[in-house]
Amino acid sequence: MGDMTEEPWESEIGAMLRGLPDVEPPSGFFDAALDHRPLYSGRLMAGLFVLSAVAVVLAVATGAAGRSRISPEIDELASRHTVAVEAGIFGLGDSELDYRITTPVDMPADFERSRNIAAEDLRQAVYSRGDESVSVFVQPGQVNWEALSPDGQTQIDGLQAWVDRNRAITVVEIADDVVTIVGLPVDDVDDVLAEVPRTGPTVGQRLHDLIGAVTGQLGYPDLD
Repeated sequence: MGDMTEEPWESEIGAMLRGLPDVEPPSGFFDAALDHRPLYSGRLMAGLFVLSAVAVVLAVATGAAGRSRISPEIDELASRHTVAVEAGIFGLGDSELDYRITTPVDMPADFERSRNIAAEDLRQAVYSRGDESVSVFVQPGQVNWEALSPDGQTQIDGLQAWVDRNRAITVVEIADDVVTIVGLPVDDVDDVLAEVPRTGPTVGQRLHDLIGAVTGQLGYPDLD
């Protein structure tokens, strides 16, 4: 194939360009053009910060942050109830009742608080009425419902619950606590739960608890 002939206008344009002086780019032009890493890095950091802030706000608002998922050890709690009852330590004095532990449920008035047992992350209040005895166990966190057999899943007074009717055991989640009631017939639990407030901690309280949990891991004292 022969050489391609040049269009007349091409040689004219070439001659014009050869006559122009050399042009020097501004200082740093090529570096800025070739390296956008600082710009992208800054945007990436800002984006990650915004996403983190949104995630924290959502977690705090929904109460998901800082809440342990609890799988109640049903057999162990039932055994603890039996041991407490068989110990026969009942009849707290007025001064001892002033220091009794709190639970998110109130037993009927004819039940008397007879014993309080507090272990790490587990509170137990024992009630008595004649020959009947009931334990209310309280663990901070949320129920891991998947760890409980599906046969016992139910609803009691609008609350998700798990029940073992044969052993009179009920598990419910109230606010930020896992509550296990042992010894009270399931049919009677409805009256107890009817008095339970349905509102949990405020967003401000959840944020307070979240900050406390994080700073506590760093060795700082409790915010309370």
